[in-house]
Amino acid sequence: MNHNYDWILYSGSPFLPLVNQININNVLGYTQGSFLLYSAIATEVAFIGISQKERHEQEFESLKYVYNLDAVNFVHMFHGFVAPAQVIIGLDILTTHPLEYALKLIQNITEEYLLTELNKYKKELLLIAREKYLLLQDKSPASIATLVFDLCKQKPFVSDQNFLIGLEAGERTYFQILNSLPTGSKMPTNPPS
Repeated sequence: MNHNYDWILYSGSPFLPLVNQININNVLGYTQGSFLLYSAIATEVAFIGISQKERHEQEFESLKYVYNLDAVNFVHMFHGFVAPAQVIIGLDILTTHPLEYALKLIQNITEEYLLTELNKYKKELLLIAREKYLLLQDKSPASIATLVFDLCKQKPFVSDQNFLIGLEAGERTYFQILNSLPTGSKMPTNPPS
């Protein structure tokens, strides 16, 4: 499934956040703690997604008319943007903790139907990603992210293009951060053997 969302994810689009030095510094800071690089990037992507959602809520009236979107479309875009990042974070957590702990950190505490279904989706993807992760020879941040984003594309949470637009925006943001990081640094890139 290969879609071209450049019509909505163009440079300066309100749906494609600009990565800045603050984001890079945040990722570098996370790696000074216990975060592995792929999880540090995913964490920043999730925070960017939350910030973007807040902006979209503030600008909802104008965005809905310019882009012909409704509230459900925005929700689907948000979940497409952050769900893969949460699964990537879950993979990192699973390297040292049980599944229940990882799920507790990446799932929403809710009884709302949509979010309950999203929790099931993230659990299913995390289990599939974990199996594939264990078989990866190259456990670089790019390989791990590609694994998760490809799984999400093959098995989207909802079958509308807005989830896929959010997914594409999240993937572009992840790789923009990765490609903006200083090279040759001593950041942890691979999980412990």
